[in-house]
Amino acid sequence: MGKCRLLNWKIRITIIFSFLFFSLQLFLYARQEISPKILKMLKEKHDCGTNIIEEIIINWDNLSQEIKNVTNLQVSKTTNGDLIIYSMEPILDQSTSTLHFIIEYTTIGVHGVPQMDSFPQNGIPDYIDTLAHRLENYTWYYEINVLGYTPPPTPYKVRVMDSYNAYGFVFNGAFIPETVSGGLVTKSHIVIDNDLVLSSVDTDAHEFFHAIQSHNYNAYLVTADSEGIKGRWWKEASATWMGDEVSQYDSINYYKGYLDDNREGLFKFPEISLNAYVGVHQYSASIFCKYLTERSSGSWTPDIIKSIWEQCAVTKTALDAIDNVLKSKGTSLESEFPKFTVCNAILPFSKSDMFVDPQYRYSDDAATQYPPIKIIKTYNDAGQNQHYISTYPARAGGEVPLKVIKKLAIVK
Repeated sequence: MGKCRLLNWKIRITIIFSFLFFSLQLFLYARQEISPKILKMLKEKHDCGTNIIEEIIINWDNLSQEIKNVTNLQVSKTTNGDLIIYSMEPILDQSTSTLHFIIEYTTIGVHGVPQMDSFPQNGIPDYIDTLAHRLENYTWYYEINVLGYTPPPTPYKVRVMDSYNAYGFVFNGAFIPETVSGGLVTKSHIVIDNDLVLSSVDTDAHEFFHAIQSHNYNAYLVTADSEGIKGRWWKEASATWMGDEVSQYDSINYYKGYLDDNREGLFKFPEISLNAYVGVHQYSASIFCKYLTERSSGSWTPDIIKSIWEQCAVTKTALDAIDNVLKSKGTSLESEFPKFTVCNAILPFSKSDMFVDPQYRYSDDAATQYPPIKIIKTYNDAGQNQHYISTYPARAGGEVPLKVIKKLAIVK
C-alpha cells in the first residue's frame, strides 16, 4: 500500500456530497412541507445512510429552495428525464490503495480517523489498515470471487469521514463519473464513518453490495412508489443479508438485532407487509434471504440471491423477480411464503423446540438466539388472514394469500 496526495480539491467539488444532515435537520424542523418520514429518518442514527439520500432525492421537488441550498445538493433532469446530481463532500488529503480499492481519509479535524499506527507501524493509521484489509480480503473476496458478482470498475473509491448520522452509505453519482484505470468509469463511491468499532459491524460488506447493485442493476434509479423501480426494501434486505454472509463477519450476526427492533422490526411487527419500507423493517426482511438460503432443509444456495438480482434487472418489482426465480425452481412465492411464516413461528418456551415445525427452521449459527415473534391476529374485512395468524399452522400447509404481501406497505 502507498500513500498519495489527492487531486486538486476544485476538481472534486462538483462530484462530492456535503451531507450536512445536522444543519438540514434543523431547517426541516422549521418547515412543514417536507414529509414526516424524512423528518423521522433524519432524527435517528442509521446503520446505512443510503436510504436518507434516496428520500431526499425522491422528495426533491417538494423541498423549499432554502432547504435545497442547505444541502449543497443540486438535482436536475436531462431531456430524457434522467437525474443529474451534483454534490459536495469534505476534502480528504490522504489516501492508500489496495488491489481493488482506493481509500481516501484524513487525520485532522472532525473527519479525521484515529491516528494510532502500531499494527503495522507503516505511516498509515490502523483504522485505515484494518478497513483496507477487510475490504480486500473479506468483502471483495467473498462478494466477487466466491459469489461471482460483477464488480464495479476499479480502483473503487471508499471515503472515510464523519458520516454524521450513518455508519456508511453509497453515493450514486451516475451522471458525473470519474475516470479510473482501464478507461472505465465508476458510478458510485462508498463513505464509511471514521470512528466505527470495525470488529462489531459489517458496514463495508453491506455498502459494497449496494455498490454492486448500483453498478449491475441500476438499483438506485428510485421513485416515490413503495417498491421503487427495483424494490427499495429488497436492496436493504439483501445488503443486510450479505453483511452476514461474508464468512469473516458471520459471528457478528448484525442482522439479528433488527428482528425485534421497536422501529418496525419484522418479528416485532409481523402485520407489516414483507415489502414494507418503514423504520428498520427493510433490514429485518433480511430474514427472508435467510429463509431462501439457510433453512435446515429445502433451501437453496446463496446463488439464488444473485439470480433474483439478475431478474430485478428485467422485472418491474423485486417481488416479481423473486417469484420468477422461485418458479424456475419448481415452486413460487405463493407456495414459499406460508413456509416462511412457519419458519418465523419462533416460540419463547425453550431453545430446543423453539421452532414449531422441525422441517422449517433456520440453520444459521445465530438461530437459537432469535427472539420470539409477536403473534397477532390480522384479518381483512373478508375474514382472510393478511399476514400472520393467532395460532400458527402445525405444518406448512397453512395458507397466507400472495395478494396480501403485494399490497403497499402498511405504515401507521
